[in-house]
Amino acid sequence: MSADDDSIAPEVGRWAEDKHARIRAYLELAAKPAARSFLRPGKGGFYYIDPFCGPGRATIRGTDQEIDGSAIVAAQAARSSGAPFTCIYIADLVADHVNACAARLRALGETVRTYEGSALSTSAEIARDLPGRGLHFAFLDPYDLEALPFEVIKRLAAFKHVDILVHFSSMDVQRNVDRYLTMATSPLDTFAPGWRTRVNAQMAKHEQRRHVREHWQALMAQLDMPTAQSIEHIQGSKKQSLYWLLFAARHTLAHKFWDAIVKASQPQRGFDF
Repeated sequence: MSADDDSIAPEVGRWAEDKHARIRAYLELAAKPAARSFLRPGKGGFYYIDPFCGPGRATIRGTDQEIDGSAIVAAQAARSSGAPFTCIYIADLVADHVNACAARLRALGETVRTYEGSALSTSAEIARDLPGRGLHFAFLDPYDLEALPFEVIKRLAAFKHVDILVHFSSMDVQRNVDRYLTMATSPLDTFAPGWRTRVNAQMAKHEQRRHVREHWQALMAQLDMPTAQSIEHIQGSKKQSLYWLLFAARHTLAHKFWDAIVKASQPQRGFDF
């Protein structure tokens, strides 16, 4: 299978467009300060990290509509807003996906570094290769919670100027938390270490998933990476809880940008807090 094989376009739900819209909106807002502070001569540069990049294209489930992948969306948004990425770091478990995504990015004129493997392994390689200076924006869009150990976030949070947007599967928690509670070792033990101190089987489902999320947010705060007060809750066509988008950053301006994005979307979204 060639790197630019057009047949590589996995099916995704319609809600994938919600994630992409938030990435696009954030980069449009962040472009001006990023260009001013990080893209002038002698500055550190602007970098995008995506350890779950996929092939750079997907098909909306039940339709023949194709959409760009998150790395493509991010690259186009940054470039069109006047703050093109200095380099894009992408990784995936599937080598063909990495190659296809890289080919699409390079066709857009982007500089790309590629990695193959789990996020736990590739995050170590990416952290090794990322410049210490500069502004880093990471989008963490795991296939499930097990694919995103907290160690991945700790490695990225070690950089001074980093903004992180995380796809946190509330559906995974709701469907599986009872089973996770009975397992000696569960996916949540690596995703949100210590979560068992906050959750028990007697809680209602919505309370269980809220407590898992709040514990994860507390772990982020311990890294000096506070999560934004505004949380985007994405629901399915039947109003079922799918996932949260949680944004973490150290700079107050980044939080203001994210809060504005979520506020603008609230008329179309439901929340379960």
